[in-house]
Amino acid sequence: MEHRKLAGLLSTAKSLAAWCAKLAARTQHEPKILTKYSEFQLVFVWRPEITVPFGAITKIEMFKLDEVCNDLVCLNVFHKESNDLYALFINEELEGYDALLERLEKLPGFDCSWPRKIIKPAFAENRTVVYEALKSG
Repeated sequence: MEHRKLAGLLSTAKSLAAWCAKLAARTQHEPKILTKYSEFQLVFVWRPEITVPFGAITKIEMFKLDEVCNDLVCLNVFHKESNDLYALFINEELEGYDALLERLEKLPGFDCSWPRKIIKPAFAENRTVVYEALKSG
């Protein structure tokens, strides 16, 4: 009986170690965010960086993803490059997220009341447009 318990604990420990290794490998490949005065960059280990001038941002959506035990605050940043529209998915776990959010909140018309619109109720997506660039012309 003790051998079964020990075997079960060993199996659980191996599963946990494998899960931790996968998590560590995943976070090594996540981009880092570098925020500058007029732009931000997503810097990757495995591909060229993506640079987005703040003036090219057309819309920002904020929402949460349910991760079983907690919620992950996320952004979709829509931006124009030439005549094409792109979207970047950014989440609060990326290195440099706080500095980027602080800079985004300075965009004219950015809805800084986003926390009360996004955070509660828990485990609901609460997708909200927090910024839309003024259309010129």
